[in-house]
Amino acid sequence: MSDDEELIADFNLKYVMYYDGTGHRLGPSHCKLTNRRLVINDAIGDTHQILVKDIAAVGPPQSSLLSKSVNVELRGAPAVYQLDCRDRNQMKAVLFSLQMAIQESRR
Repeated sequence: MSDDEELIADFNLKYVMYYDGTGHRLGPSHCKLTNRRLVINDAIGDTHQILVKDIAAVGPPQSSLLSKSVNVELRGAPAVYQLDCRDRNQMKAVLFSLQMAIQESRR
């Protein structure tokens, strides 16, 4: 993390899926959200970095109102990260943190 980055949230997820036309299960993942990027460390040791400014939208999947997942849609690409949380409370906290980071990045 660089000097101009602020840690907003640090959380462990049940699993993460990445969709880019096909689904890729990244498995249980540890995530750090800063004011500049979302960093996902997946189960096999890979690191995925998403710039907050490149996030087009966040929210629960449209298919279920009772979902424990948060979709992170990327700007300019038909790609979505689906963050599957352990429970609805974690889902609400992750969603709020992402919304806060996006809002701060647009100032």
